[in-house]
Amino acid sequence: MASITEEMRFRQRLCEYTIKYGVTKAARKYHTNRQFVYRQLKKYDGSVRSLALKSRKPHYSPNAHTEGELALIKRMLKRNGIYGLAEVYVRCLSKGYTRSFGSMCRQIRKKGYKKPTIHRKSYTNYKRMDGEYPGHKVQVDNGAEFVNDAERTDKLGLFQKIAESLGMQIRKTRPYSPWQNGKVERSHREDGKILYKRKVFTSEAELKKQVQKHEDRYNRTAKTSIDFKSPNQVVEEYFSKCNICLDI
Repeated sequence: MASITEEMRFRQRLCEYTIKYGVTKAARKYHTNRQFVYRQLKKYDGSVRSLALKSRKPHYSPNAHTEGELALIKRMLKRNGIYGLAEVYVRCLSKGYTRSFGSMCRQIRKKGYKKPTIHRKSYTNYKRMDGEYPGHKVQVDNGAEFVNDAERTDKLGLFQKIAESLGMQIRKTRPYSPWQNGKVERSHREDGKILYKRKVFTSEAELKKQVQKHEDRYNRTAKTSIDFKSPNQVVEEYFSKCNICLDI
């Protein structure tokens, strides 16, 4: 139970004296002003606890998110949430949103716009590796989109030609080793979440069309790991700085 403070007793004596002798005499006796006396009388109901100090915390913060900002976050999350919060943030910025990424994520959690994801405990010890970008060596799997099969042809693929022109070595992973190409596996997981689990294909032509559409959309999606830029933007910025012109 909250304790009765000396300030509360003082205000009770003030109110009792005011009821008996009037506001002017009470203000003069207790060295205060009439407005203060009227405020205490308005709160006083006969009990000393009615004169306790109320919380001085404001009902709202002047820097709080407005209804318009919250509506914008909710709308962009509904449309682009499947592509990640980084894409939602970039879309909000294009609509006039001026707050930070962390502030937007905090409002999403606070308002319950998105259900929290339960992450399983990882038993793998990850070690941070700091290196140059782009490096001198690139690791790829054995897919035909990266390297040609040496047993079938001696010709180099487009990816191999570009890597050779940039002076980069290509290192191939072992077959059937997803722990070596985690980025590829995560990309496949995103493909399944965004594309294959949400759509039904009635023909091979429709499948190819939807995959191409998904790839274009994915390459235009902002990522937090590349400073809220899309892969297309990173590639354009890189080639605009290095001034490389490849004729292959």
